[in-house]
Amino acid sequence: MTNPPSPSRPRYGVSDALTEHTEDPESYTLRKDLGRTVQEGLETLPDDQRTAVVLSDIEGLRYKEIAEITGAELGTVKSRIHRGRVLLRDYLRRQEPLVVGEPVSVLHA
Repeated sequence: MTNPPSPSRPRYGVSDALTEHTEDPESYTLRKDLGRTVQEGLETLPDDQRTAVVLSDIEGLRYKEIAEITGAELGTVKSRIHRGRVLLRDYLRRQEPLVVGEPVSVLHA
């Protein structure tokens, strides 16, 4: 499922999307753990939903671009992204909290 990075868009992974420019060791560890947990959650999604979510939320593509890449209708892409985000959100809620006392708000589903 790896697409070559677009020349106008840098390629980022889950951990890169969560990176801050200045990071202490504890923040780095928490970010890596969160990235690993999100990656595990993505792997639980059906292929079509995982593809749509990754292209939208990790790669930063627009819905129309995702529709063109996947050959799906625009409404189907929106539906896959929504359903995938809901499943991923539910997966993350079932995991151990990474930061005690603070809700982890990764997705806007």
